[in-house]
Amino acid sequence: MSYNFDFEKVKDAVDKLTASRGGHQLNHALAVLDNAVKIAAGEDKDADMNIVALMAILHDVDDYKFGGTDDLSNARQIMTDVDISEDVQAKVCKGINEIGFGKRLRGVVPESIEAKIVSDADMVEAGGISGIKRMKEYKPDRKMFDRNIFPRWNVTAEQYNNPPPGATVVNHIIEKQLRIKDMMLTKAGREFGERNHNFYVGFLYGVFEANGADEWHKMLDDYLGEDNVF
Repeated sequence: MSYNFDFEKVKDAVDKLTASRGGHQLNHALAVLDNAVKIAAGEDKDADMNIVALMAILHDVDDYKFGGTDDLSNARQIMTDVDISEDVQAKVCKGINEIGFGKRLRGVVPESIEAKIVSDADMVEAGGISGIKRMKEYKPDRKMFDRNIFPRWNVTAEQYNNPPPGATVVNHIIEKQLRIKDMMLTKAGREFGERNHNFYVGFLYGVFEANGADEWHKMLDDYLGEDNVF
């Protein structure tokens, strides 16, 4: 797909900024863009794919986990360097500021079709084996499972932004990934979200069975309730 800006220059700038950010590097941004293109193809509304591409590839360059702020100075500078107009920059930055699991927990919902597409695309990228790999890349020392460290089943935005010591990959899956399917905003996004949800449920049951953690199995049964297809 071709864009009306210097895509390679934007990509190089993102690569330099995020090279040391485990799980939030250029390959993640490009995967989100790939997901966004697929999701946009299934929407009835026409989306500006230049704005979609900019949102997708720039959505993590000012991530709060790496010292970024809501003014999105990195994203703005990159767009200025490739002569993106101020009105397009404003649309891109507004969308980026509406994207993210923690923001959704605070009640922030993307408004434009472009932001909805990229939000879903980002959440889709958190799914499956690639999602587990990203969790380990972000925090290499994080354990997969500890039956004595229990998750917060309905985590709040404040709790999500302040994980407790010793939180495991399994805890993160329960606290975040199992809720994502209900946050999808597009038709294709909902389909991807359902698939990823089922993957994670099956993965969790496998971990619990391998560790003889019957009490965790029951907790997950209770949490899923009527939605449990396993």
